[in-house]
Amino acid sequence: MSLVHGLLRLWIAVSVIWSFVVGVVVYSLWPQDPQPDDFPSPSDDLIPSPAHPRLHLLLVGAGTVLAGSGSMFLLGAAVIWVIRGFGKAP
Repeated sequence: MSLVHGLLRLWIAVSVIWSFVVGVVVYSLWPQDPQPDDFPSPSDDLIPSPAHPRLHLLLVGAGTVLAGSGSMFLLGAAVIWVIRGFGKAP
């Protein structure tokens, strides 16, 4: 197995674990179902949105997964680029 394949498999495994951890954190922070008293009065807002905190939490979780996995992929690509560059004689 080559170094590239090994790092790719490692990245996939770490990305799956990272996604699971972020999913557990998002699930633990998930707001409870809104009660009728939680809705704002019609005079407070033209379009009341009780699901807004949930949408925000989902977007932050998705961004965290993508940023973490993407940065690790770029780090691995940079390591491969440096290793291949040092291995060649001018």
